Amino acid sequence: MPGRGAEFWLWATQHDLIDCHDVLLNYLETLKEKQTRDIKTNEMTAIALTQAKRCGALALGITIFMAVLTAFLNYGGLIAYLL
Repeated sequence: MPGRGAEFWLWATQHDLIDCHDVLLNYLETLKEKQTRDIKTNEMTAIALTQAKRCGALALGITIFMAVLTAFLNYGGLIAYLL
């Protein structure tokens, strides 16, 4: 099982003083909590990544717009200067 090494499971099954069923239930409860936390972390990370992609696309659009605007204004100013 993930999360625990083979040594732990060998130890848990070799001792008669330990109820393997209780050990397994405890392990599964802990695993459930960890998986719930991991799922929430993954969802938050996915949202942040989506926002970062949108901001990157928006930044590119603004950069292109500003470059075109600057070129237009400089070109228009040059024509007025020549006339």
